[in-house]
Amino acid sequence: LATPRPRVPAGSVALAGPYAGIYPGPSPGGWLLVGRTDLVLFDVHDEPPARLGPGTEMRMEVR
Repeated sequence: LATPRPRVPAGSVALAGPYAGIYPGPSPGGWLLVGRTDLVLFDVHDEPPARLGPGTEMRMEVR
């Protein structure tokens, strides 16, 4: 996007060029939004707090 969105909801699945990402919490963002997940990806009370590490490969299905 030319201007990033002021708020992207947690769980939004997004693409940017060859990259994909899932917003773990609400934040500004400018990537192309293509879906959502209810998976909780980050919880400060978990060890480790992030459910997925950098470079984790995932397969997503459309429902």
